[in-house]
Amino acid sequence: MPSISRRHFVALAAAHAAGATSGSAFANGFPNRPIRLIVPYAAGGGADMVARTIAQRLTETLGWSVVVDNKAGANGLIGSDAVAKGPADGYTLLLTDAAFATNPAVQPKIPFDPIKDFAPITLVGSSPQLLVAHPSFPADSLKDMLALPRDQVRNAGVGTTGAGSVAHLLLETLKLKGTSQNPTDPSLIDKT
Repeated sequence: MPSISRRHFVALAAAHAAGATSGSAFANGFPNRPIRLIVPYAAGGGADMVARTIAQRLTETLGWSVVVDNKAGANGLIGSDAVAKGPADGYTLLLTDAAFATNPAVQPKIPFDPIKDFAPITLVGSSPQLLVAHPSFPADSLKDMLALPRDQVRNAGVGTTGAGSVAHLLLETLKLKGTSQNPTDPSLIDKT
């Protein structure tokens, strides 16, 4: 069996998903207009850079235009909703992240059903989460931070990419773990 690179797999999977809406799509000249790759976040971020790389590769590999369209807001809900409510004609794809899976659990009401309104194509990447602090912060490791008095940590300002985002949920998990009897729980400390 011939091997296929991950990039070519993503291109072929996207082409298949785009054409899967109709058995005669390619016979009818599909595609005959640009394909939109909607990113539910602002231009310039990590998801946007990944989308632009995929769009360029799809354009080169498949020979038709793929355009990135950023529709930011509401932790990815605005762009995702645009895809869910758009026509199922194979001309609109969504590049999203973990918020797509966490939003239903943390948002009181979302305007679409992530299971019924979408068909997955492939995982295109992953990204690490980093916890950083100003050098004046009194702890220089997670273990030290969890050992600080609760009020000192609670009063520290924290920034994330939004309510319900992976970064936000990880910080909430740290708050819960930090209230345990053992603030240096080994499950919290990455040994790598």
